[in-house]
Amino acid sequence: MISKGVDDEVIDPIRWQIVWKHQLHLASEDEFWKGLRGEPVRCAMPPKEEVVPPLPLYLQRFLRETLMWDEPTIVSTSRDAAQEELNNYYSREQDVDEDH
Repeated sequence: MISKGVDDEVIDPIRWQIVWKHQLHLASEDEFWKGLRGEPVRCAMPPKEEVVPPLPLYLQRFLRETLMWDEPTIVSTSRDAAQEELNNYYSREQDVDEDH
């Protein structure tokens, strides 16, 4: 229905392009027709990047103050890797205490 004007008149091609390209953000007009048939469509918008939450403060503090890591290294470290560093640190500390 969007592609039709008043009384089933086909709308101006420029206006139709605005619909499929700018309003629907499709990669091409063919993608519109694929969508009507229930097929997957390609959008012209790049997928949104997944936002990775920052490390919890206790992990940031541990990496900065105990391991003396710089900020770029801390920011680029995953939560799992940071937690593993913390666990390894305390695991080594316990091993030293048990040896004495």
